[in-house]
Amino acid sequence: MNKEFDKTDKILDISLEKEAQVIYLLDEDESLFRELSDQIGIFGYEINLLKHYKELDSKIKAGKWHLLIVESRLLNSKLNLSENLKQLKNEMGDDLNIIFLSQEDNVDIRLKCVKAGSSGFFLLPLDINRFINRLNQFSSRGDEQPYHTLIVDDDVSVTEYYSLMLNKAGIRTTRAITVSEAIESMIQNKPDIILIDIYMPECSGIEMAALIRQEDTFIGIPIIFISADQTEETQRKAILAGGDDYLTKPIEPDHMIKLLSSRVRRARQIRHYMERDSLTGLLNHSNLKEHLTREFNLASRTGNEFCFAMLDLDHFKLVNDTYGHTAGDQILKGLARLLEDRLRTTDIIGRYGGEEFGIVLESTSLEHGMRILNDLRELFGRIHQNYNNMDFFVTFSAGIAKSSDAMNSDDLISLADKALYTAKERGRNQVVSLRTHNKLNN
Repeated sequence: MNKEFDKTDKILDISLEKEAQVIYLLDEDESLFRELSDQIGIFGYEINLLKHYKELDSKIKAGKWHLLIVESRLLNSKLNLSENLKQLKNEMGDDLNIIFLSQEDNVDIRLKCVKAGSSGFFLLPLDINRFINRLNQFSSRGDEQPYHTLIVDDDVSVTEYYSLMLNKAGIRTTRAITVSEAIESMIQNKPDIILIDIYMPECSGIEMAALIRQEDTFIGIPIIFISADQTEETQRKAILAGGDDYLTKPIEPDHMIKLLSSRVRRARQIRHYMERDSLTGLLNHSNLKEHLTREFNLASRTGNEFCFAMLDLDHFKLVNDTYGHTAGDQILKGLARLLEDRLRTTDIIGRYGGEEFGIVLESTSLEHGMRILNDLRELFGRIHQNYNNMDFFVTFSAGIAKSSDAMNSDDLISLADKALYTAKERGRNQVVSLRTHNKLNN
């Protein structure tokens, strides 16, 4: 793993849709800068070294959000640095987060950092998995996808009015005036929430809600009824049919938006925990297979090609036996973060089970998919794993197959799994495709 790494070539090949997020390091020592650049750069962050506070003041105010890393010893050696950092933090508020790194840990040092505006404190040598997790938490603000609302009403002018109201609040909308249009929109657009008028000529909103709730795929989508009917009996029937709330006309726009946003946030949280693996936050086994089946069926109709890959950590039992299961869990989470940070948002990533991961690479040829996986393999193998002051490295093997070589999604999984098994047989730490009978490694 001492091979020289061409960051420009590798990172661009993987991060097709992502730009590196800039972090500033305030320090006079370039050795820390070089170490952090190498490790943090793996996860898509770019570090700029600033040796003087005056440089920081001008650069940090030029953008919207910034993260600053400071070596804690500078608080003792640089006059007024603590006051300057605290003032800058007060001026920028949530747009600036300051993380302190320290060679030693005691209450006095931590208190000095807090007084200087600290948002986080980490000991050196750095636990890279915990550190990247904190960086991701800080940098994820504003990344949430806009809410998507389906509006169902036979009155076109009403749907246009609600759509305009919600669009102004940053909420995407789709409109439907019939049952068939509504169901088709739900299949195609997967809305976060549905607004339904109670009284419509083809069928009532209550009947439509009952129809929607018969389909398991739609059972978790919140339904809000809208009507001028204020009778308790109608509202009771609406809720029993599967409604989550009932708004009576005339509706105050702010109230509708707040209610809708609250319902969507809650539904997204529930859906996230139902679909995700509790340790890594990736799709769990069943949902990964469900997404893969959906992608395969879509590719079969459109002729679009994609790849599916299986990843497995090498000698993971030995890692657990040597460093403990807590260290093993950190490594699994670290690989999950690397995959999320480096792959495109359109790619699908899941934990297949144990130390195995599955990846759907959309609109990707087999050759390009192998290059992407090999770049990921090299990046992961360079991460300094640190647990209880023990430094070590971990690698993974991967097998990959393309959708057009399989009869169905289960067959595609089998092809990728066989390729993974071959990679293990050939010595691990490599990417294999049975179709091309070749591998990519160092």
